Amino acid sequence: MKKIITIILIFVGLNAFSQTDSDIPESYLLDIHGHRINTKDLHNHGKPFVITFWASWQKSSLLELNNLHEVFKIWNKESGFKVFAISIDYPETYEDVRKYATHHKWEFDIYIDEHSHFEKLFNVSGIPHTMLFDGNQHLVWQRHSYSSGDEEELHEELLKLVKKE
Repeated sequence: MKKIITIILIFVGLNAFSQTDSDIPESYLLDIHGHRINTKDLHNHGKPFVITFWASWQKSSLLELNNLHEVFKIWNKESGFKVFAISIDYPETYEDVRKYATHHKWEFDIYIDEHSHFEKLFNVSGIPHTMLFDGNQHLVWQRHSYSSGDEEELHEELLKLVKKE
């Protein structure tokens, strides 16, 4: 009987572990104050979140983030979602990233992919590149470009995800 209980406990433990595996590869980012963070720490306490790669010099990236900022509070009330905006700017434009995000009062976590390692781990081939993750850090949707109004598709996917959870 002890062997059966042990086998069941092992199976349950392995099953729980496999359900919490993350689709977030490990790398390091800088916050806008220059502090390093591990990408494994990108989560939203069991709620959905968005990772979007952008650059201060890329107009459609800025348009997307400004449009997301406009709807952030409403969507956050609906789903509790969070946005991690990850700049792929060059070192000489890091100050532009900080100034732009501060000036526009984005309510996102802003990070810089210092050597584009995180971007490469996701095979990002152009920006903006936006990804939606469920509360267990599993990638459930992504888009490789942006035009004004595309945030509505993200919103639909977010609402579908919230209904599942």
